[in-house]
Amino acid sequence: MTIMLPKPVRGRQLLVLGLLLLPLACLAWTWSALPAQVPVHFTRGGADQYAAKPVCWALVLVPVLVYGTARWLSPPATTPAQAASRRLLTGGMLFLSAVLCVWLVAAGHGVR
Repeated sequence: MTIMLPKPVRGRQLLVLGLLLLPLACLAWTWSALPAQVPVHFTRGGADQYAAKPVCWALVLVPVLVYGTARWLSPPATTPAQAASRRLLTGGMLFLSAVLCVWLVAAGHGVR
């Protein structure tokens, strides 16, 4: 019986993980400034749906969970198409992390 150890994390993977966890840092930084009801949906007229402040914890974990699950379930990239798919996933989750950071900072500082 052989034990499979996880592969060591390389520099680029560590950077991606750090950027995916950045919304957690933004949430911790803005937590005391966030209102009890945080806007979660916007239209041209402004925010039209709100959620309780603790919902933010679930929202900031979405990029990490989606990225981690997709990487865990998918086989290693052996073709250019698979490599492109992985880059698209990484880019999409990094974009979502950036949007979450902007949303948290704006909500915490009352930006309209």
